[in-house]
Amino acid sequence: MKDLKITANSNRRLLVIVLVIAVFAITVIFLAVRRPSVTAPPLPTPQASVSITEGGFVPASLTVEAGTNVVWVNADSKLHRVASNPHPEHGDHPGLDSKESIEPDSDYGFTFEEPGTYNYHDHLNPTRNGTIIVKDQSDDYTDK
Repeated sequence: MKDLKITANSNRRLLVIVLVIAVFAITVIFLAVRRPSVTAPPLPTPQASVSITEGGFVPASLTVEAGTNVVWVNADSKLHRVASNPHPEHGDHPGLDSKESIEPDSDYGFTFEEPGTYNYHDHLNPTRNGTIIVKDQSDDYTDK
């Protein structure tokens, strides 16, 4: 009878060991399958800037790559408003319009997605003009 108890206890211990190993193995497999894939972080959006001064836009002409965010910074003490030509309709590039005046030391940004030439002006001072030339990402370009 004693041998029978030893066998039963041994079987229980063996069963517990097998269950612990099985749970451990299933956990390892589950974690390995669910491990998130590593992806590269997105590339930052290229940036360029234009200063709005008492004398106008500096630089007056800027060449950038498609996908570049151009930021106009009001470096003047007066209000300015960036808008697409022609004045006052702003119809050449409808998205290129700050819609509101840009306060001194504030800015307005616009991302140029499509290649082309974008002429703009200061809506509050329409004789002040600028041009953004957007090149395809595969084209060679230089800032002007």
